[in-house]
Amino acid sequence: MSKYHKHICPSCGKYTHEEDGFPYGINVDTGKHYCLDCGLKLGMVEPMEYLKLHGIGVFHHAAYKDGIITAFRKWGRGFRKYELMIFEEATA
Repeated sequence: MSKYHKHICPSCGKYTHEEDGFPYGINVDTGKHYCLDCGLKLGMVEPMEYLKLHGIGVFHHAAYKDGIITAFRKWGRGFRKYELMIFEEATA
């Protein structure tokens, strides 16, 4: 049976859960666990890996810049461009 560990993302303060063997959080050399959104923003997660972990695996290649993932899907002889915005939760 897997053990669940509760961690807090040091960047945004959200709770992240990490099951042994599956990357719910990002473990860096410092031992801190980041959520996937912060891992993408800090450059620890590649945009393609981020999309695949969210169940979107149809893209050929992707890039992240300023809160927007620009992904390209093979379409005929060329590529079709998609822009996916990463929203931050509003704090009240």
